[in-house]
Amino acid sequence: MGRLRFLFLFFLTVIGYGCIAAQETKSFSRQMNELKRSGEYIYVEASAATEEDAKNACNEMLKVEVTKYLSALSDDEAAKKRIIKDLSAYNCGYLVQQRGEVVRVFAYIAKKDITAPSEPPVQSDPPRPPIQDDPVPQQGPTPSTTPVPQQGPTPKPRPQQDNHPVDAGNGGNLNFGDLTLAKWQRDLLQTVIGKGSKDMMKRALNQYKIQNRVKRIGDNTVTNPRPTESFCIFFDNSGTPVLFTAPSETNVRYDMISGVVLDIKDHVGQDHIWFQLSK
Repeated sequence: MGRLRFLFLFFLTVIGYGCIAAQETKSFSRQMNELKRSGEYIYVEASAATEEDAKNACNEMLKVEVTKYLSALSDDEAAKKRIIKDLSAYNCGYLVQQRGEVVRVFAYIAKKDITAPSEPPVQSDPPRPPIQDDPVPQQGPTPSTTPVPQQGPTPKPRPQQDNHPVDAGNGGNLNFGDLTLAKWQRDLLQTVIGKGSKDMMKRALNQYKIQNRVKRIGDNTVTNPRPTESFCIFFDNSGTPVLFTAPSETNVRYDMISGVVLDIKDHVGQDHIWFQLSK
């Protein structure tokens, strides 16, 4: 009888823990869905091995989403090009859920707390000094007639390199950030994006495939067998390359055109090329 009572209490304990876990999962999902449906928040989500890594991934994606939101609020072209690199001015909220060995984080910011970027102050021209009458020349010794040697042309300053991305679609420089790439890989990627059009890029990639520098090539009409190992070039409706993402084990990808981190799930179905480099 005592053994049966012990087993009965054991089953009650297991069922109780199961109910608590179900309530916690339901609570996370309910809160997340309420935030999404309200339409009052900008939100992203990410999963990682630790809560810190998941939050860091969410923060990088939130910077992109806040940048997009502020760009839509402003009519000023200069303001539209500003990239948010710091979230300290915004009140970020997080929902955290442990799912086996992975931590899931849902991050959000209230739209009412996001204001349009302030316009830079207009700088007035510095005051000009008062015009003074030319001084009366004093009599002195006759100036020397020795010719003054003429200086040669002023040398042009060498252009300074910076880390700001330029229009890669027109053959500009990619922003590799902290990516670990060999020189030949950087040169290859730079050459491909410099081709400008999708057809010319695919032609260049096929040439590199013949040279065994590229393993696989495809586009959005072909299933990618190894998406986590692939570079992707995304195009807008006019055929201009707008994103050039690096490989990643998650949906969070680094864009070598804008220099920001983004969620590739937002671009599913968009016209693109994918390819994998040889080792």
